[in-house]
Amino acid sequence: MTQPTAARLARAATLLDLRRHAEAEALLRGALAEDPESAEGLRLLARSLLGQRRAQEALSAARAAVALAPDELSGQAHLAHAAEDAGEHAEARDGGERGCAGLPAQLGSPLHAGAHAAAGRRAPVSTALSHARHATTLALSSSPATSCGHLPER
Repeated sequence: MTQPTAARLARAATLLDLRRHAEAEALLRGALAEDPESAEGLRLLARSLLGQRRAQEALSAARAAVALAPDELSGQAHLAHAAEDAGEHAEARDGGERGCAGLPAQLGSPLHAGAHAAAGRRAPVSTALSHARHATTLALSSSPATSCGHLPER
């Protein structure tokens, strides 16, 4: 990744944190034109598109990000959100489960439990991810050296 691409991605991430999704998208499209196989750029683009309620486009970007970096938790989480918003519920569930499966054991078990509990109630993936955030916070507070990456906000 070149210096300008890395700088654009960092700026786009900041814009996304500020919920300035359209501005972030413009930066990300420029960065991806320079480096079309940037999994981070594609994950951030999916996040930007989700923030603009463009689920089908977000799903495409999230799928591409996961294809490039299948072990990234945040990519799996964005894929699950995009699939849910696009009405692809089976893909959303599968993406959430793949994300949980890649976590350290002390995190994976509570996340799997939360995901399965939500699935049993036919709750949306966002509910499972909310449980996941809570379980992750609890697990990390007892084991601060563990990191599981960024889980997207809804």
